[in-house]
Amino acid sequence: MKRSILIILSLAILLHAQVFNTARTLNKSKLSATGGYGFYDGGGVVVAKFGYGLGNQRDLALTMGFGDFSYLGLDFEKVLPWENLDYLTMSLAPGIHYSDGFVLDLTWNCSVPLDKSLILFSGLDMDLLINEGSGVPLSWFVGMELAFQRRLTLLGEYDLGLNNAGNCFGLGLCFYFSGIAIK
Repeated sequence: MKRSILIILSLAILLHAQVFNTARTLNKSKLSATGGYGFYDGGGVVVAKFGYGLGNQRDLALTMGFGDFSYLGLDFEKVLPWENLDYLTMSLAPGIHYSDGFVLDLTWNCSVPLDKSLILFSGLDMDLLINEGSGVPLSWFVGMELAFQRRLTLLGEYDLGLNNAGNCFGLGLCFYFSGIAIK
């Protein structure tokens, strides 16, 4: 009971950033939940992100945000085949989100495990603004995922806007409902 209360409280008050995702995908039928708050240029947002594993190195994520702006998004992530580099994982995640207009999204992500409990990730996140006029905001992100319990990880990320995209910083917790967080 104590553990469940701690997890629920953690998810309610923790921090979240823009991508907040390694290039690894969830195994088939596995679930994850991340929650928190991200600091953006000019404001912040409370965010919840829920992941579901589809199998074959694919997963889906639903993201919701409330605060200085509202956000609702869905993305599909697929690990890219990569030969001869066992330590490097790359993925592509196309998606769509709504925040004052519809936006198509594409994220390219690379992850490198430093040990059994720490993964570094980095990549590019691009948006195609549909209803907000022209523009293709592009961000470079760098982050880490640190497992400090079997199913609980700490995530940290900084996003640097490369053109007309804003900057962001966040920290948060991700809970894996089954399986282990980092192998």
